[in-house]
Amino acid sequence: MRKQIILLLLLLCGTLAQAQSIEQHIRQQREGVGQVNLHISESVYHAMITENSALEEEKTEKTLDEQLKELENFKNAPKTKVVGYRVQLYGGSNSRESRLAAQKANDQAKRLFPEYPVYTHFESPRWVCKIGNFTEREEANEVWKRAKANGFTQAIVVRDQILVVK
Repeated sequence: MRKQIILLLLLLCGTLAQAQSIEQHIRQQREGVGQVNLHISESVYHAMITENSALEEEKTEKTLDEQLKELENFKNAPKTKVVGYRVQLYGGSNSRESRLAAQKANDQAKRLFPEYPVYTHFESPRWVCKIGNFTEREEANEVWKRAKANGFTQAIVVRDQILVVK
């Protein structure tokens, strides 16, 4: 059993190193050869090892910490409802499967967009998962683009009652 685990770990490390070398190989520009553009989701890209990953993660953590602090302040502050926008990541039916899919979208959204509040609930006649409290449509469109790039194929910007700090 121990040997199998060690072998699995070695294979995983080899796969990650190979993924990095494949990316570098594809990104190389060679004369007389066509150009390849890579469109990689953020989660996959961060899983691949890069030379500057430690610096990038440090930089990201600082802004992420600030964003999480803002979210915490938002949660504790008095709020009022106004008409604004949210990004709907999932919209299903009223079945048990849709409820589970909405919860799965919720979990994924919290992981990918920790800086935004996530709302998952039953909106008759379907289960929905939405993120954000955007007063401007342009803000919502930027998050919508990120959601599409991260695999939320159903993502749309919707007009909704949002919460804003008084």
